[in-house]
Amino acid sequence: MAISTRSEAVEKAALARRASRRMASLSTGQKDEALERIADALVAEAPRILEVNAGDIERGRAKGLSESFVDRMVLNEQRVAGIARDTRAVVGLPDPVGETIDMSTRPNGLQIGRIRVPLGVVGAIYESRPNVTVDIAAICLKSGNAVVLRSGSDAHATSSVLAGIVASAAEESGLPGGAFQFIESTDRDEVGAMLRAHDSIDLLIPRGGSDLIRRVRDEALMPVVTGGIGVCHTYIDANANIEMATNIVINAKTARQLGIEPLQYAQPELAFAFHRHDAGVRQLMLSIRLELDALLEVDEVQLHLVGREAKRHLHDEDMQERRFARARLARDEHVLRGSLP
Repeated sequence: MAISTRSEAVEKAALARRASRRMASLSTGQKDEALERIADALVAEAPRILEVNAGDIERGRAKGLSESFVDRMVLNEQRVAGIARDTRAVVGLPDPVGETIDMSTRPNGLQIGRIRVPLGVVGAIYESRPNVTVDIAAICLKSGNAVVLRSGSDAHATSSVLAGIVASAAEESGLPGGAFQFIESTDRDEVGAMLRAHDSIDLLIPRGGSDLIRRVRDEALMPVVTGGIGVCHTYIDANANIEMATNIVINAKTARQLGIEPLQYAQPELAFAFHRHDAGVRQLMLSIRLELDALLEVDEVQLHLVGREAKRHLHDEDMQERRFARARLARDEHVLRGSLP
């Protein structure tokens, strides 16, 4: 009996390739119906998702992962509801497939333009945030693409459950089986196999740290879309509008109670330093350090209000989730329309 030596990544990429032909011909209505069904399934399966996620969190803490890292992995009822809400929001985004752009007419009357079509199969390699599983699948679905997902090992069980829910709900709505593939193996060799699967994967996107992005960029045999590793610093000039600067700092640095990174500054005019206070309840403290003969004066009363406002934003998780949802929706629309800078 012959034994297949092909990796899981190669096998599943081939299945996605076959499904991609039907995905490309789906109507907007079919895609939107599938997205709605996926969102409903996520809400209905929330208890199972949270049970599996609790196991990932327990294993992560046992491995000594930092609380800031663990917080990226954590799901609760509110966050699962947010993932479902984001999925439904994709329904409202314009369908890019079939859109004609850059149309021009030649002197002889011939019209020449470009029409947006699905890529085919999108591969995605990402790390610890399980919500990314659904985010990527939803965008690929809306744009008529099949997808192969490879999650990081820390939240792997949660990502696997989410991917299974997405795939099942999509098939129940009439989408082709095999369009949503998740690599169950956590063997790092599967990443290498995925990077070489250019016969089946048309585009590969890494979402993670600099090491992952560098490896994908250097080793992938198919086109790759890579960005930076994120902007974690904010520079505030001495002549900045303090109210605007305060709003930017609070927005950027108080989204989660854990892992608030220090604000970095290019010049020593003004620095906001954020600290976590572990005595009883975690609190956010806002301190301002003035250098070079106090280049910028700030009213003490205003500082008190800034600190209070920061703590209010920090502890209002629903406000944060709504804000994240708006940002993700804007990002998704840019991705679908190909208008990212």
